[in-house]
Amino acid sequence: MFKPFSFKQAEARDFLKNSKAILRSAGLKLVTERSTQTKSLESFKQNPPQLLIVVPRRVGNACTRNRIRRRIKSAFYQLELFQKISGKYALFVYPEAASFSYKEIEGFLSALTPRKPSENN
Repeated sequence: MFKPFSFKQAEARDFLKNSKAILRSAGLKLVTERSTQTKSLESFKQNPPQLLIVVPRRVGNACTRNRIRRRIKSAFYQLELFQKISGKYALFVYPEAASFSYKEIEGFLSALTPRKPSENN
C-alpha cells in the first residue's frame, strides 16, 4: 500500500530540486516533476501519485496549518486523484490560503484531473 502524503526528507529535497510550477493561484502553488510521463497503468505501478503539502509557519498557528492540510488531503481523496494522476506533486500554501474554504481548495485541485475532450469542438 502506498502512502500518498509520505516523503522522506532526502526524497523531498531531490524532488524539489528538479521540479516546475504547473498551477498557481493566490495562496497556492502546485509543482511537479519535470519528467512526468503519460498516465498509463504501468506508470501508476512504478510511480504512484504522491502529494507533498508545504505549509510554513507564517500561514498561521498550528490549528490553521493542520486544518489546511486536512482539507487538502480530503479534497485529494474526494476527487479520487490517487486514481487519476501519477507522479510526485508538491503544493505550497501561502498566508492568503488561510481563509480558503474547502470548495476553493477542491476547485484548485480539480485542475489536476484529466480533461475530457469537449463535444463542441
